[in-house]
Amino acid sequence: MNYVSYLTSFPGIAALIFAAVEDKATNYIGYVASFVSIAAVIFAAWKYLDTKKAEEKNKRFEQFRQIVIWVSGYTEAGQRLNTVHQAIAVYQLPEFPEYAPISLKVIDYFLELGGREPSTSFPPFLISALTDARKHLEKST
Repeated sequence: MNYVSYLTSFPGIAALIFAAVEDKATNYIGYVASFVSIAAVIFAAWKYLDTKKAEEKNKRFEQFRQIVIWVSGYTEAGQRLNTVHQAIAVYQLPEFPEYAPISLKVIDYFLELGGREPSTSFPPFLISALTDARKHLEKST
């Protein structure tokens, strides 16, 4: 008589063994279900935070892009800004240290443009704003 047939000959013992195995399986199923639920909540939270981070990054880039347009002396619609607004925009460039390499190139371009062509010479306060912003950006890189 093998082991299985021996256990089945005693229905009470077999029932106890199968009940114990079933209880353990039920406990494991409960643990697995809890783990899956917790993992789903953690994944949803991570995905939410990742999406918010991407939205914030896009928002900062849009703000930076708008500032660069103003630094050029124009509005988004192509209207000319006065030089005071242009200087204010230049002073806002160091608020975006993550884009410092781009900002430095833009500033260098306008410094070169202002010194090269007399027709596009900038007022001294705008040149000062450009050099000050350059100094601040160089410190951040």
